[in-house]
Amino acid sequence: MGTKTANDDFPIGQALRLLRTGLEITQTNAGKRGGADFRTISHWETGRKMPSLRLLMKYLKSLGLDLHDLQTAIDQLINAPGRLVGRLDKIEQRLGKLERWRLETAAGSMSQEGDGPCKAGTSKKTSTAS
Repeated sequence: MGTKTANDDFPIGQALRLLRTGLEITQTNAGKRGGADFRTISHWETGRKMPSLRLLMKYLKSLGLDLHDLQTAIDQLINAPGRLVGRLDKIEQRLGKLERWRLETAAGSMSQEGDGPCKAGTSKKTSTAS
């Protein structure tokens, strides 16, 4: 299923990346402006770490931005139609894999039983006369 990051529920890091790339600034240059290492900026943007409010404000100010700009970027990410479509695509892919696995498992079960074709998950019942 993957590792859950801070960005899954509250996309501050994704919003920081959106703002930085919108300004066409590299992580290295953004870090130099904001007094942080490029690795730190990367960690913020990927959700591995989150900046303190003090550092966040300093970083935003160094880019000529404020909390309103950050909130606007977060709103755009949350409400983006592609976000939902992307999640639906992932779900469809997982369901497709599950269905293929189920069919492969069923085909393997049928060939091992040797009693002829039978639906996976069902068992042959013999009727007994009373």
